[in-house]
Amino acid sequence: SRVGINRKGKLPAKMQTQAEINKSLKASFEQGNMKQIIDQSSLIINAAEATDSMIQTALEYRAEAKFKTQDYKGAAIDFSNYVEFFSSGTKYARALLLAGDSYVYLKNNTIAKSYYQECAKSFPNIPEGKAATGRLANLSNLNQSSQGQ
Repeated sequence: SRVGINRKGKLPAKMQTQAEINKSLKASFEQGNMKQIIDQSSLIINAAEATDSMIQTALEYRAEAKFKTQDYKGAAIDFSNYVEFFSSGTKYARALLLAGDSYVYLKNNTIAKSYYQECAKSFPNIPEGKAATGRLANLSNLNQSSQGQ
């Protein structure tokens, strides 16, 4: 995998299989334990023996956890990596949308706009695509109102 190129770490003790990783990260997420998700996901992403599927799952959860804890820079990086490496992933549309949201929080509307456009264009009929369309309209309105002042 190209994610975590110099991976030399080990998988967490009770997270040796895809099923264990799914179960553990999901449980932590449902309990709202974002720090634990970030720590465990980072171990998985850096583990030498992690499969692409394991890394994909860990990146999904870590990006969401960083976003929820308002680490928008970390979230933007993780969502961007997900978009780059896992374009056929089940969370691709969500990653595009939340990458855009992360960049809005970082006050980089130009990059946010590119993620929203991709999401709206690629997924016009699902909630993420519709949300991206709305956020694009809001960004356009913001730009127009700030230019008018």
